[in-house]
Amino acid sequence: MNTLIMKNQHLDGNTFFLDGKNDVCVMLIHGFTATTVEVQPLANFLNQAGYHIYAPLLPGHGTNPDDLNNCRWNDWTESLHTGFEKLSKDFNKVIVAGESMGGILTCYLAATIPKIRAISLYAPAIKVENLGLSRFIRFFKKSIPKKKFQDTNDEGVYPWQGYSVHPTHGAYQMYLLQKETKKLLHKITQPAIIFQGNYDKTISFQSPKIIYDTIQSTIKEYVFLENSGHTILLDKDFDFVAKKTIKFIKSNGF
Repeated sequence: MNTLIMKNQHLDGNTFFLDGKNDVCVMLIHGFTATTVEVQPLANFLNQAGYHIYAPLLPGHGTNPDDLNNCRWNDWTESLHTGFEKLSKDFNKVIVAGESMGGILTCYLAATIPKIRAISLYAPAIKVENLGLSRFIRFFKKSIPKKKFQDTNDEGVYPWQGYSVHPTHGAYQMYLLQKETKKLLHKITQPAIIFQGNYDKTISFQSPKIIYDTIQSTIKEYVFLENSGHTILLDKDFDFVAKKTIKFIKSNGF
């Protein structure tokens, strides 16, 4: 694949499962245009602590931007529902965590699958400024180049894999996913932790707060990260975030 389309194509961003030692499985969901490479560091960290890990590659991702333009938001949610049903046959305790659009999908799952035990959200993209314009732009442009595109963040902590463009039809489907998920936020009652980066210029700064203020979880925590941008799971605060995630999981009995 052309490197102008896919960054770090040499990495393996496919669906993966890591076998753990305890009775808890964590489903990790990557973001829009990304692959499972985005959640790999956290997956390894949690797995070393004994947790089973399931990280699915979302439909339309890891191949070609045209494939993402041909997806509906239901394709993402339905694939995750199917994945959860398979996990629930082997694990009674399943936790779901997601980055960016993966955070929206995590909320959608938590609202529609009460059996999910807890959720962890990393820069959840429930609100993205100007994303609504995709409903018009998609008729004129198939994709829009990303303004800033590089192998790693400024410190080169971990590499990122994904498309170098925003497929506009796919972006519109993400917009529809946002709208549908906002209607369901009040149904979320599971323990929840939400992380937000100080230098995040991708999502609205209100995005994590919208979720925090709307969900009905009696146990919920908001964590502000001074040194991180949007891709929290690959950024400077990763060690803190990973340890905080495990502390949150264990404090809730998992």
